[in-house]
Amino acid sequence: MLSVSVSSIPTMRSTLRLCKKHNKQLKKIVMEKNNKLIAEFMGYKLAKCNNGLAWESPYKKSVEDTFELHGRLWRENDSYYKFHTSWDWLMPVISKITKDERYIENEYRESIMDVVPYGNIEDTIKTIVEFINQNN
Repeated sequence: MLSVSVSSIPTMRSTLRLCKKHNKQLKKIVMEKNNKLIAEFMGYKLAKCNNGLAWESPYKKSVEDTFELHGRLWRENDSYYKFHTSWDWLMPVISKITKDERYIENEYRESIMDVVPYGNIEDTIKTIVEFINQNN
């Protein structure tokens, strides 16, 4: 006969904590993947540096604007990009997509233009990632 002690069975509370922890980790992985995809779309390049590979920004240096990072290298695994939290980072991406004449009749471009006015950055990121995946 199998004997199981009640203390060895995970409680619902501990199971929920574990699920929340894994959910946070998964969200972070997806966020970093999406930020990397958007960075590549925006022209960030992987460059060799003394510590391995790093991202180099194509933008000019500007003291006032933290989005402008020219000459500064960020390690590939740094969670530096703020596309998922900052409209200041995201608006140049939206501008690049909406101004490019190749995408005038593109349904994903139209979706971006539909979702932006509502101000939900998560929905906007999702739509931009869909656009990039379909068009690159």
